[in-house]
Formats: sequence, structure tokens, C-alpha cells
Amino acid sequence: MNEFILDYYVLFFFFFFKQKTAYEIYQCDWSSDVCSSDLPCSGPAAVVLITLVLIIKFAALETLINHKQWNSIILAPILGRTILPMLFLTTPYVREAGLGSALTKHLPRTPAWTVIAIVLLCITFITGFNSVLLIASALITLVALRILMLKRIDGTTGDTAGATVELTEMVVLVVSVLVLL
Repeated sequence: MNEFILDYYVLFFFFFFKQKTAYEIYQCDWSSDVCSSDLPCSGPAAVVLITLVLIIKFAALETLINHKQWNSIILAPILGRTILPMLFLTTPYVREAGLGSALTKHLPRTPAWTVIAIVLLCITFITGFNSVLLIASALITLVALRILMLKRIDGTTGDTAGATVELTEMVVLVVSVLVLL
């Protein structure tokens, strides 16, 4: 019974609590993740997509919890957040007054790439060769989303960065489930 409670505590944490950024919690703006889109014509489509991503993440987490794949569950948010500085290092930030503009201007490039490399190497060392597929799927997701961002808005914004994190986590979770099959 205790194992059952632990499994659903982990699921609850990743599905609900982790969805809010520190900025949203600080500002108490719990609706900003669906209402602050930089692309005004994407409102309803964005809400549907966010819902779909959360449902897919929920299903993947449920499957991974049932199979006790804790490494994959932990790696999803780590890789999602490791991709974020890579996005800022490789993609122009298009909103001059945006929250991320100062970060992209003053992000120390060499130390940031060093930290990213260390994190990826530690993941591979600690979790083994199986994590290489998850890292590759996260990097492919970043490249694909970056191409779309450059094509659509000539760079990235805070909203697209947040979407990149969520989509990367989803892809890593889904790939982890597919590896189980």
C-alpha cells in the first residue's frame, strides 16, 4: 500500500506542482501559462496543445511509475531544463523587454556550455548507456523546435522557452515508454 501511495505522490508532483515556474509562483499569476502567448492567433490552439501535452505526460508517467522506471522519470525534467540554456545560447531572444532578454545578453557562453556538457556526461555516467537515447531525443526536440521558432518568430521568447521545456520533457517520457515496449 505504501508503494502505491509513493507512486501517486511522484505522479502528482510531476504533473501538477512542477508545471508552475518560479516566476509564476512569485507573481501569483496562475493563468499565465495559457494566457500570455506572444502569438495572439494561437490562443485556443495553444490551450488544446497544452492539454494534449499534459495528458501524454500523465499517461507516460503512469506507465513509467508502474514499471518502476525512476531514472527516466527523474531525467525528463533534468533534460528539459538542460535544453533551456542551450536554446538561449543558440537562438536570438526577440522581445527586448522580455524577462529572458537580460539572461540571453549576459549569459556567460563558455561556462554555460561547460555546465551543459558536465550535466550530460553525469547523466550518461550515472544512468548508463540507455540515457544516450533520451539525450538524443531531447537534442532532436530542441533542434526541431528551434527551426520552427526561427521560421515563425525569428527567435525565442519566454513562452516558447517554456513550451520547449514541456515538449522536451514529454518527448523524453514518451521515448522512455517506447523503450519499455
